[in-house]
Amino acid sequence: ELQQQDEDGSMAESISALQGEIQTAQAAEEEAKAALEEAKAQLETLKGEKETLDGELTEAQTALSDVQAEVPEGNEKIESAQADWDEAKQGFSELKDQMLATAQTDVDNAINRVNEVQTALSEAQRQQTLAQYTNYNAQAGERLANQAHTVAGTVGYCMGGVCDTLQRTYGCSMYGLGSAYMAADALRGNTPGYEEIASHFTEVEVPRDELASLPAGYIVVWDNNQNGGGSNVSSAGRVHGHISISLGDGRESSDHIQNQITNRDANYTVFAPIS
Repeated sequence: ELQQQDEDGSMAESISALQGEIQTAQAAEEEAKAALEEAKAQLETLKGEKETLDGELTEAQTALSDVQAEVPEGNEKIESAQADWDEAKQGFSELKDQMLATAQTDVDNAINRVNEVQTALSEAQRQQTLAQYTNYNAQAGERLANQAHTVAGTVGYCMGGVCDTLQRTYGCSMYGLGSAYMAADALRGNTPGYEEIASHFTEVEVPRDELASLPAGYIVVWDNNQNGGGSNVSSAGRVHGHISISLGDGRESSDHIQNQITNRDANYTVFAPIS
């Protein structure tokens, strides 16, 4: 009981810390969005100013051309004024272009900052959700997933592949079960003879849309479909179900490695590694 209280307290602290990270990320997101809007407004202001000044430059150039038309060709004062004008116009144009480029860079940087903050916020929220599922043991999960990268490369022997991985990791497994779906009861500790392997896992509830985001080492057990259903399940799958180990990168391992299954027409149970 004391151990359970310690685990519950540790979980509460973990969730509280994640909530703090989420609040910090949300505040940073608002700040980044405000900076982005300010940078966009500055860019639009500069564009408007440039458009107005370009118009004034055009008018001034026209006036200068009119004066030149009335003054005899070769007048040194006019030629000097023209040279000064051309130099000033070139400097002005370069300055405005530099200001616009800087403003555009500020906008781009602000957009990148918003994207970075939103990514961090999403990850913090995902971790908070996963923390609420279980007292997941990350070290145990990584150890199991590392073993799960070595598979036979066959198809149709998911239970055998998972059992091989469990045996290499823990020195015990679920050999002898007739079908993959039976692993759910075994990992719950309800099947005599498999209590040792069950002691390393705990059953958790994970939404279907979170399955592809599972950290390393989670076991997903899919039900069989002998009583109907299973529109996208093979005939063997309807009899035996399916089982896999998450690799923590959106993929799963059984007797081969593939993208984590999420849309199988069947119920499922998830088990988290705790030791």
